[in-house]
Amino acid sequence: MINSQELVSKIKSQHLILQEDLAFLLEDSKLKVNGEKIISQLIKFKNDLLNHLELENKQFYADYLDKKMKRNEDIESTEEFIKQMNDISKIVINFLNKYNSPEIIEQAFSDFRKELLEVSGVLNARIETEEEGIFDLYLML
Repeated sequence: MINSQELVSKIKSQHLILQEDLAFLLEDSKLKVNGEKIISQLIKFKNDLLNHLELENKQFYADYLDKKMKRNEDIESTEEFIKQMNDISKIVINFLNKYNSPEIIEQAFSDFRKELLEVSGVLNARIETEEEGIFDLYLML
């Protein structure tokens, strides 16, 4: 496993990639309905997201909980935080599963665009919450 600082740096770089993916999707979905182009961007975003979630859940959060337990610190609030982060992930994954073909996107483009804006806001809030709080706490352990 990589050291704590490298792990946080890698997660932050993944956050930037996810935000870039969303920015491209938001920009391209403003111009016109192009289901094929949007679906290819959604596939990239989904792959980037799944890779990110695997790193976060299997390494970062697991290590964070382990460090807290070794120090005999209460982990209940941390487990609740992780649950909230997982709930956000589910919202994003549900969106990606719902809009999984060019035809669906083109037929429900107005809804797609509205939900994309919501997903973008939710994901950005999650990123800010992690980067402005839990990462610093993790690095102090």
